[in-house]
Amino acid sequence: MDDVLNPQMKKFILNQTAEKKVKMLENAYDEGFGVFWGIANVLLEAPCGEGGGLPTEVIDEVFQRKLKTKK
Repeated sequence: MDDVLNPQMKKFILNQTAEKKVKMLENAYDEGFGVFWGIANVLLEAPCGEGGGLPTEVIDEVFQRKLKTKK
């Protein structure tokens, strides 16, 4: 999935607010795990903060919450 996300897409994702990044992850999970992982990977590789990624714990929280709702 990382190859699918070009540099402009990665920059767009990283420039969103933390709330929008979480919402993107939630929506990506609904589209499929590959989409979720592609966005999560971008957020995990970037330093946390404005214009950056999200902490591992936040991404895991989204994943666990969405996993529970799938059952």
